[in-house]
Amino acid sequence: MKKLINLVLYILFFFVITTQIYSQSAYNILIQPSTARNIALSGGGISTPTSSPNSNIATIEVNNLLFGTGIIFYPAEIVGNSTYFFKKTKTGIIGCELFSINYGTMEDGETHQTFTAKDILLKVHYKTKIWNSLSVGMSINYLKSNIENYTSNVVSADFGLRTSVLERRLMMSVSAQNLGRVIKSYGQTIEQLPERYILGLSYKPIHFPGILSLDFQQYKGDDQRFIGAIEFNPNGKFQLRISTGDHRWGLTTGSFWDDVFTGIAFGAGFTVSSTTIDIGFQNFGSAGFVNVLSIKYSIK
Repeated sequence: MKKLINLVLYILFFFVITTQIYSQSAYNILIQPSTARNIALSGGGISTPTSSPNSNIATIEVNNLLFGTGIIFYPAEIVGNSTYFFKKTKTGIIGCELFSINYGTMEDGETHQTFTAKDILLKVHYKTKIWNSLSVGMSINYLKSNIENYTSNVVSADFGLRTSVLERRLMMSVSAQNLGRVIKSYGQTIEQLPERYILGLSYKPIHFPGILSLDFQQYKGDDQRFIGAIEFNPNGKFQLRISTGDHRWGLTTGSFWDDVFTGIAFGAGFTVSSTTIDIGFQNFGSAGFVNVLSIKYSIK
């Protein structure tokens, strides 16, 4: 039990210092961005159309069949991997995503025994249009979390709506995430899921080659987050992204030069033929960077 407590404290410490943009829960993988684009947008931009998994599956747009994969390097040598696909059908878009985070090998400070931890998340997606420009999306999630010999299982669902007006220049969306329950807990105490509700707004100016977005995230327990992002797309083949939010104030040290880029996320995307390569970075100040590489391939 002592090993379990030590490892749980380590995982919670990691998320406190590196994911204050999100909530702090034992099942944070449920709200972690899994692609370079999402990390470059700080988990925001949920009302903007995309072919990458995000916090509102109602925004997904693909022409036929798309495959994607990526690797994420977190601080403390923690590594995430994601693989997904989306396919357009007669009734909508279906998809599946496998996302895992490996926390590596730790050592008990008293016994010097080593132990490991890993989260594996499976998501099944569906998106369709129900009226003109109004789209609806849903995801069913299954999470298996391992801490040494202890296992926890979670089943949850995400729901989202998206619409656009002003000739599709103003986009609006709402989503609810992680509505579900813990099927099996680590011990006698049942942890709470990181339930959250998101309102997103995006605007594409007439004489500006990009999209401005603002997202408001409300977590269960009254925790709130604001995220602002800009996604440049001058020619359809090259994208630049930058974002930040009020989470940055929880990461600052008080030194102007040390804090000037703290909480900033940025990235770029390059499309050649049917292949897109995305990179993303997120600065957590003294805690370090999150670095991501994602690749997706579209079959037309």
